[in-house]
Amino acid sequence: PSYAERLGRIELTLRYSPARQSLVLACHRVQLLPQTAGPTVDTNLCNPYVKFSIEAAESSAYANQQSKKQSKRTGTARSTLTPVFDESFDFQVNEIELSYRYLRVRVLHRKPKSKSILPGPAARLSRGVLLGSARISLADFEHNSTAWYELG
Repeated sequence: PSYAERLGRIELTLRYSPARQSLVLACHRVQLLPQTAGPTVDTNLCNPYVKFSIEAAESSAYANQQSKKQSKRTGTARSTLTPVFDESFDFQVNEIELSYRYLRVRVLHRKPKSKSILPGPAARLSRGVLLGSARISLADFEHNSTAWYELG
């Protein structure tokens, strides 16, 4: 399998509502996730969740523009390499912003809780292990489309 296949793919629906100035994102499912390293076969399954954020392209004149950070995340699926989420999220984005913004998608593995020998904030450093990510330009998406996106 190719590198992209090993990191998986995600099925999303993107729909823009000009009346509400809102990008509606539906996260359907993820496939072909890599196994996580674990001491037994049972622990090689993932506890995946997906984080989404709307960001400005670095090359745009708006890259340094201060805007309200918008990020959302799915719930965590347990012990699977093929999670189904079927969750929807709204992002407030006006139509002009679509030309220079993109959707950042990160699929992460939530490690099972274990007792840490580190005190305080250091115990929470490893919140999620990145399994794959994608960057989707909002300038060229169809205003109502469902598609698979490769995770790299």
